[in-house]
Amino acid sequence: MPMGTISRDGLVECHDVCLLLDAKARCESGNRLELLSSGEEFVPAMLASINTARRSVDLELYRVDPGHLWRMFSSALAGAAERQVHVRVLVDSFGSRRMMEADWREVLRSGVDVRLTTSVVKSLLTKGTTRRDHRKILVVDSEVGFTGGMSVDDTFFRPLNESTWRESMVKARGPVVATMQHVFDAAWAERDGGGEVGAVLFPAVREGSSSARLILSTPRQPCGEQLFLSAIRGASISVWITNPFVVPSKEISAAVISAARHSVDVRLLVPGRFHRFPMVRDAMRGFYDAFLSAGVRLFEYEAAMLHVKTIVVDGRWASVGSFNLDPRSFTSNDEAAIAACDCQFAEAVAAAFTKDCESAQEVLLARWRERGFVPRFREVAVKLLRSYL
Repeated sequence: MPMGTISRDGLVECHDVCLLLDAKARCESGNRLELLSSGEEFVPAMLASINTARRSVDLELYRVDPGHLWRMFSSALAGAAERQVHVRVLVDSFGSRRMMEADWREVLRSGVDVRLTTSVVKSLLTKGTTRRDHRKILVVDSEVGFTGGMSVDDTFFRPLNESTWRESMVKARGPVVATMQHVFDAAWAERDGGGEVGAVLFPAVREGSSSARLILSTPRQPCGEQLFLSAIRGASISVWITNPFVVPSKEISAAVISAARHSVDVRLLVPGRFHRFPMVRDAMRGFYDAFLSAGVRLFEYEAAMLHVKTIVVDGRWASVGSFNLDPRSFTSNDEAAIAACDCQFAEAVAAAFTKDCESAQEVLLARWRERGFVPRFREVAVKLLRSYL
């Protein structure tokens, strides 16, 4: 069956990336996907969905900080609950550590059900893990879903045209949203007494032509590293990766170098001088020489902190989600991404990549090798800490 052909059950013969990631899984047709490439796009869209919710609002987040954006979300969530909409909020306890009891007061008073994950300390003592819920999922009425890399933090959206982080989210309708609903229900049941969740309650309504699937990773079933390996090894023409935390394993580094040496157009877009974590930036730069020598094109984004997590392969397959290209994301976090075997969606992700590169500085091998002693020393020193970043 050629790629893009739909079988009777609605599943699609996928691009090689999906087959390498999971030979048993296939994208499902009937989705409508929209790439939202800034807080000015995804924040109003998410709030509008909450404000028009009829039955349910389910929000799963890693980071929530007190501030203007949280006040906007808390007002919308409280308003939905007051309309008798069932509102649930699941938040990572470490990511929301700056939130005080007073910050939760409005939503709790209105009847919003809030659950925090087990603290990192307790999880380490009782389970021997520092597991974090790094997913960003909003599902409204089991009909519309959002996922990507945002947090409810003022760095992602400020209404007064102040500088914000560069981020992307996906708005989805169709079967993939039913999967998102089931994933949230399972996470909620696990954190709310360890119960089990049944079948998806709402039908997977087909609303578009995109073929998509939800990619999930947990410490018990990690797939982050396999996601990147599949994208790189499955590319025959090009693989363009945008990621803020690039501390790859030996296997991924080898795959990147091999792909570039076999004439695949490998491009990597990462944060530049605005990186929030300078140590991570130094760790990333420790890979530059080997990548550049193999023919990889490297770009450092200079307009703001870049927090986008996207991959686009051969102009036909793309993913947008929460996965970082680092050890913690691979082994210790709950992560999620929407992937699509869809040329139109892949073209949108590629166009965003190209536009971002206009605000980036390309790193050239000759100039890179002229850098001074101090940055070289930092890159060498931080190698010892790569597995902890």
